[in-house]
Amino acid sequence: SDVELLGRRWDAALARAEEGRRDAAARGDREAVARAHTSAGRARLALGQDEAARRDLEQAVEVIEELRATLAGPGELRQLFLENKLDPYRLLSTLCLGHGRAEEALAWSERSRARLLSDMLAAGRVDLDAALTDDERAQQDELRRELAQAGREARSEAPGPDDRARRERLEAARRRHAAFLAALYARHPELQLRRSDLPAPALADLAPLLPAGQALLEYLWD
Repeated sequence: SDVELLGRRWDAALARAEEGRRDAAARGDREAVARAHTSAGRARLALGQDEAARRDLEQAVEVIEELRATLAGPGELRQLFLENKLDPYRLLSTLCLGHGRAEEALAWSERSRARLLSDMLAAGRVDLDAALTDDERAQQDELRRELAQAGREARSEAPGPDDRARRERLEAARRRHAAFLAALYARHPELQLRRSDLPAPALADLAPLLPAGQALLEYLWD
């Protein structure tokens, strides 16, 4: 599909991307599913199918963030995983700009920067868990192991009758981990900032910080 894109053969690129997506989904290769959605989004943008392109690119982002959330290990691993998967964010930002939706464009741009910056900062940290009690640290380690195991099973095992059960186990592990983090940050609010685990700012958050008559200029590589 990418070769067809380089040759500006948009219909052929789209057909190859759809073929690749079906094959990757059948094999349970979620990372390849995200790449196929990104390639399909590029082809649809070139064909003027903006709404369908948006759906493909948003699905690519959904899969990428799902995989990122299940990665176990140090921040370097998440940083390396994400740094070559920012294209759908950029394409969505460019698409929104083309339709005059500046606030959405900024949101997609900031979302990609926030994810990557968070992982870069986490990669350089030493002991961010010093504030945790022994019980909190043990519970965190157990939930991380559970999430990582469920993620590996959902990504790597061959398709079969238990596909739905594997996805449900992954989703349940995500919910338990998210609930633990919400309670943890309520008890240790400084930890959320130190871990850089904060939501990307929206335009409504940024506007009050600007003095009257001034603007914020942000560059988006495309």
